Amino acid sequence: MVVDVDVCELVKELGRRLRRWEEDEKISLRKFLTDKEKQDSISYNMLVAIQSAIDLGNYLIEERGLEPASTYAEVFEILARHRIVTRRHATKLKRLARFRNVLAHLYWRIDYKRVYRMLKTGRKPLERFLSVVERFVRKSEAGKFKL
Repeated sequence: MVVDVDVCELVKELGRRLRRWEEDEKISLRKFLTDKEKQDSISYNMLVAIQSAIDLGNYLIEERGLEPASTYAEVFEILARHRIVTRRHATKLKRLARFRNVLAHLYWRIDYKRVYRMLKTGRKPLERFLSVVERFVRKSEAGKFKL
């Protein structure tokens, strides 16, 4: 099933999730490891933020007529190959895409110390990517994205 999603809404969602991520970064490791509700809410917010970035990456790929990605991590490899993001930036984004898979599919075996490390390091690459997307969207006449 193909669903039209307004790209501007995806941009807003990623921005909202990143602002919440920044607030969540203030939690101490001790509090995070002992508070199951915080673990769940922070992990979910991270998952949605990363998925939003992946969806926006696919939007850029589609708008540019680039080869489709076969994995979430490959989305950012393709963007680097076509100089939409740097290789270094793509490496960080690919790490987040792989981490997203852990959150989504291995939720019963999540290492919350790893989640905490990603909480402390993952936001800035996503913020940088959001800036790339915002610049592209401002230049583009496209307003819709197909998921």
